[in-house]
Parts: sequence; structure tokens; C-alpha cells
Amino acid sequence: MVSKIAVFFNSKAFSFFAVILIAVILFTQADHYYGYTGNEKAGQNCVVSDGTGYFAYLPQYIVFPDSTNFSYTKHIHDKYPDMKFFSMLSYDDAQKRVYTKFYVGTALLQAPFYFIAHKIHQWSGWEADGHSRGYRLSLHLAAIFYWLVGVISLFQFFNRKGFTRFSMLCGIALITFGTNLNFFTSYWVSMSHVYSFSMIAAFINLSALWAENDKRKHFFWMLFVLGLIAIIRPVNVLVVFIVPFLFDSWRVFFNRIKNLFVRNYVQALIGFILCFIPVAVHLAIQYHQSGSFSLYTYKNEGFTNASNPQFWNVLFSYQKGFFVYAPAMFVLFIGIVYFIKKERRFLILGWFLTVLIWLYAISSWWCWDYGGSLGMRAMIELLPLFLLPIMFIFHAKSKVVLLVSVAVMLLGAAFYQRLQTQFNSGIIDCCEMTKADYWNVFLKTDERHRWMVAYDRSRETLDEKKRDVEFEANFAIDKWQIQRNPDTTKLVTLVYDKIPMLIYRVDTKAVKLQGRISGDIKLMDPKCNPFVSIRYIDEPNLVEESVFTIGSRIEDEYAFEHFDIAINHELTNKNIDRVEFVISLGGCVPEFKNVNFVKFK
Repeated sequence: MVSKIAVFFNSKAFSFFAVILIAVILFTQADHYYGYTGNEKAGQNCVVSDGTGYFAYLPQYIVFPDSTNFSYTKHIHDKYPDMKFFSMLSYDDAQKRVYTKFYVGTALLQAPFYFIAHKIHQWSGWEADGHSRGYRLSLHLAAIFYWLVGVISLFQFFNRKGFTRFSMLCGIALITFGTNLNFFTSYWVSMSHVYSFSMIAAFINLSALWAENDKRKHFFWMLFVLGLIAIIRPVNVLVVFIVPFLFDSWRVFFNRIKNLFVRNYVQALIGFILCFIPVAVHLAIQYHQSGSFSLYTYKNEGFTNASNPQFWNVLFSYQKGFFVYAPAMFVLFIGIVYFIKKERRFLILGWFLTVLIWLYAISSWWCWDYGGSLGMRAMIELLPLFLLPIMFIFHAKSKVVLLVSVAVMLLGAAFYQRLQTQFNSGIIDCCEMTKADYWNVFLKTDERHRWMVAYDRSRETLDEKKRDVEFEANFAIDKWQIQRNPDTTKLVTLVYDKIPMLIYRVDTKAVKLQGRISGDIKLMDPKCNPFVSIRYIDEPNLVEESVFTIGSRIEDEYAFEHFDIAINHELTNKNIDRVEFVISLGGCVPEFKNVNFVKFK
């Protein structure tokens, strides 16, 4: 019975079913977030961040071919003012033109899907503006298709190395659901990473095939894919370092290269032409947009951290560390042990050399965290290489090692899925997470924790020394009530538009506003997040406003918990004549007890 189950799990039918199931899950995640099969989330936009720079080529050359220098963007911006389709495009004052610094490879791979979407819009009589929901759906289909291309390539590669289909499925599931490959396949699909992952997996497989059988078709496809890699993310051409080590030895590799250039020079020439074709497409588009052939379009950006590579930050920082945001990948270190024990030394050397050079390049980029995203997105391209040592875990004879590894994989993948939910809910900050931020929102998913990191960053602090009280006021759900106030001209209460307000008239000589709002609250709803708003007024103008959330710090929404908000605000040279204190209920009906506002002298 057990042997029959094992045979079934290793069958082609089960592998096919499992891969399709994973693809369906990836699309279901996208549909749940973006609402492609419903209208409730029609405003969500997957064209974000750097993806706006990649995507801009598609409407330019498919929908608006008569538009030059992205002039179509003005019309689309006016039509979709809240979508931010062009947030990463730039304006050249000298040439009076809009331009994108991003390479064209991502758009080139997306183009067939986008073109079909455009034709469907035209044939169906729908508005073919290049940016509506149907066009954005085409990007999700493209992302899943190229994920499949990468997965099939990895299956072929590992199958020839003798791994079982079930172990390959486990490895694919690990890197798909345990890392931010999931995020860039289901959510931010306008970005380049799933396409890079796909082409790098394909390149490794084709290179291994060429090393094994010396067939021209594999050589041609290998170089063509390398050209695509170069115009998606140029740094990823570092994958070529692995090619010599896919042969049995240096001697075998150099003999192959010698034969290629001496006896098969026509084959070599055709291969290099095929490699150059994608690069030529990029150069032609650059010339059309700017009037110059440019291979490097990032101007003042570069590898300025080369003398101080940020290895630790890239791998382990709370801000974007690869292993911090993909803890399932800690099994890589277990896999390396068995990889060294069981694999050829020549391939082991090549693997370490390629990974270290590539990691050095990633860590040397001027912006080592690579901007707003979930986790270290620049490491996604290394996943096909990382999977090689991990696969050797399944050859381990120790049941303890297997159990520990599987536990790390499962728990790590589950934790990553929680991180992904947090990021999509705005609980994890896209750009500036710290150790304190990370643990403050650890495993929290209730809506009241949205933007908690940003709100916490604005919180003020007071030292614990004893202070003299100027006045006190208590808050009930419908009013403020002054308890101690020696000067009634400074402090008044009122209800404006059913909102109870406490108003403090500021002495023009005051340099600070120091106080504390504290009490007990029962939220009664996991979504509930009341907040304290402190508005600094120079009649009739609002000078500043500070907002301090209450609900985001509450652990049990159905029990009374204490909250304490310090106020320590600089007033010097701000021309403030009054301060308004408002406790907003956040759209819910919490219960308050013992809420007290103390203003210190």
C-alpha cells in the first residue's frame, strides 16, 4: 500500500496535477486581491513601483503606436488620476520629453499576452485604452505562464540529475510559497522578477542540456535566452558563470569552446546573433525614444557600495533581509551540507563561485534594499541556483534531518504567507522596517494594525521624571470634562458636528506642548482602531496635525486594555494660537474607562 502511494506521488499525472493546482492558487490569490471575477476591487492596480517603467512600453507600442516619447501618458493620467500608472517615469527638461530608464525585456515577455488582451478589447467593442482591468489581467496571466516556464525548466534539469518527481514538487512549492516569488507572481506582476526567475531557470536547463549532448538547438536557445536575461535585468547575466561547471571538467569545457570556434564557427556566429537580437530590440527602442543607442539608462545610479557590500543587510536585516522575510530558505544551509557530500566538486566550486559573485553584485548596488517591496526582491533570481543544494536534502538518510528540514519548510512557508498578508494589508511597511517595527507587528493581521509602523514612527515620548500638572480633563464617549484647570481662559470644551473637542489656547511664549492621554479601552471589533488627533491651529489655518492610534496597540479586542499616549511636541516658531484634542472612534463603538488627559507645565 505504502509503495503504491509512493509510486502515485512520483507519477507524471500527479506532478502535472500539482503544478496546475499551484498555478490556480497563484491566480486565485491575484483574483482575491484585484477582483478580476468581481467588481468590488476593480480599483486595485498591479502596475506599481518599477513596474510602471516596464509597463509603459506596452501601451506605447501596441495601443498608441503613433505616440512618441510616451506622450499618451497625459491622456491616461487624466483618465485614471488615482492609479499612478507612471510613477517611475521621468521628465527630461532639456529635451522636453517623458522617458523610462527601465529595460524593455519585461515588457517584451508580457507583450503577447497584452497584445491578445488589446485585440479582445477591440473585437468586443470594449474601450481599448491599454490600461483598463482586462489589460492588467493579461499581466497576471503572463506572470503565471512564465512561472510555469521556469518550473518546467527546473523539472527537466532536476529529473536528469536523478531526483524524484515528488521531491521536485516539494522544492518548487517551497520557493513558490515560501519566498517572495509568490508575491511577484500573484501581486506585483508588472515587476521583472518572475520573468527573470523563468529565464534564468530556462538558461540553466538549456546550458546543462548543451553541456550534456552538444546539440545546436540547445546552444541557440541558450544564447537567445541569455539575450533576454540581459534586457530584463542586466546584472543577471552573471548566471553565465555557472556554465563551465555544468561540464565534467575545465578540460571538457575548453575543448567544447575550442571546437565551437574552430570547427563550428558558423554555429557560434548564429548563436551570438541570436543572443544579440533581444539586445538590438532594446537599443532600437532606446533610439526611438531618445535618439541615442544606450545600453545603460540608469544615469547616476550604480554599484557605489562595491567597496562596502551590504551582505548582512541583504541577507539578514529586519528591513529587507532575504532570510528574515523567507525563513523557509534556512534549509539552504542544511542542503549545502549534503550538496558538498554528494555532488561533483567541480559543480560545487562553480555553484559557490556564481552565488558569491552574484550576491556581491546585489550587495554593491547603491540602493541595497532595492526600494519598496516585500523582502529582498533582488534575490528571487538566485532561487533556481538555491534549489540545487536544497534538493539534496531529499537524499539524506537521516530521518531527523528530513523531519527538521520539512518542519522548517512548512513553518517557514506558513510564516511567509502571513508576512505576505500583512504586507498586502499595509501592516508591514514597504520600505523602512526596523527590528522594533518587525516585532511590534509580528503575526498581526487584524485591520486595526494597518499602517501601524508608520503611525508608531510618529509617536512621541516623554521621560519618566515627575512633572507639574497644569490641567486635567476626562473623556467620555460623548464629551470632554475638565477636572483641574486654574485658568478657564486657556481651556474650553465643545461639541462640533457631534464630535467632542478639547481646546487649549496656547501661550505665544510656549516652546513645547507636553502631556499624556491614557485610559482603558475595549474595542469590541478586530477592525476597530480609534485614534487621538491633535491639531495645531494658527487661526484659521491648520499648521500641523499629529495622529496617534489606539487600537493598533491593543492585543485583545474583547477585553479592557490600557493605552498611554505621550505628547511632547515642539512649538517654537510655529505661530500656534490653539490646540484641538479629538478622540475619534474609527468607525466603531468601543468602550472607554478612566480616560484622562493631563497637560504638564
